[in-house]
Amino acid sequence: MLFNVVSVMASRCRGLWVARRPLAFGPLIVCDAAAYRALGGHGHESVRGSIIEDVALGKLFERGVVNVGSKNSVTFRMYDTGLRGVFEGFVKNFASAGLNSSVIALVGVVTWFVFLCSPLVVGVVMYPICVAQVYLVSRVVGRFTIVDALIYPVHLAFFVAVLCVSVWRRFVLRTVSWKDRSVRI
Repeated sequence: MLFNVVSVMASRCRGLWVARRPLAFGPLIVCDAAAYRALGGHGHESVRGSIIEDVALGKLFERGVVNVGSKNSVTFRMYDTGLRGVFEGFVKNFASAGLNSSVIALVGVVTWFVFLCSPLVVGVVMYPICVAQVYLVSRVVGRFTIVDALIYPVHLAFFVAVLCVSVWRRFVLRTVSWKDRSVRI
């Protein structure tokens, strides 16, 4: 849940002071075949060499993006290989995309996470406020329930673990594991 929210926040495609901008990422990108070939598709230099090729492909189509369908037209599970696949996938994405986000977006994400961690210090008073906020924000990026919001501290702990491993692999090891192979970053 928090990964979806942070991906949208860091991309700055939606926000209080940001006009809605087109964004393409994830396992489902629908486009015109002729336009795909004209732009070079997955063979384009910026896409072929990218660890997060879905985002790079989306940037090729940045202008002229048309939303198709409605909010609930498509649902998907990003990683269907279990917890390990989720962990490796987001470590790869954070290690690759984190430095491409704007400073403003990163400050916003960090500020939000500091706020979400505050119930650990303040306790009972802040928890319902954080649950309400997480619930409302998560509904924008997926089909998450009030139960997901109630257990957000578990999501938060997992997110922080992924972030720490991602930073370690990005700046120290300079490699990530993805689909049983090692990828240099």
